[in-house]
Amino acid sequence: MSPTGIQSLCLSWPASQVQLVRVPITLADGHTIASWASFVLTIREDPDYPRSGADLYDPLNPVGSWDAVVESAGTAYGSDEVRFSVTVPADPGIQRYALDVWGIGGTAGDACFIPATWLTVTPNVS
Repeated sequence: MSPTGIQSLCLSWPASQVQLVRVPITLADGHTIASWASFVLTIREDPDYPRSGADLYDPLNPVGSWDAVVESAGTAYGSDEVRFSVTVPADPGIQRYALDVWGIGGTAGDACFIPATWLTVTPNVS
């Protein structure tokens, strides 16, 4: 399934685990990591999960229409990396969630660093 609006690359993380996410930033000329006021990683849940039949191919726009279940503020690390500490949602599901990362405000304005990407949450094995 590769509906429009979501990258088909799929991350797979265990439910309820804390993940340290490192996002390297490629800076445009004239910008530094300080050009953004803040950074946010958001995990959004598909409101129609699980999809089936014709719903499998409906165009999806998670950033515009799905509720955020996790939002994490990032911290600049060095001159070209942002780090996030994220607790993965507790409810497992294949392609149930999408993840995106944005730089917000500052002199650079809003910028998407990781477009919406599938996130599969696996059962937590203790």
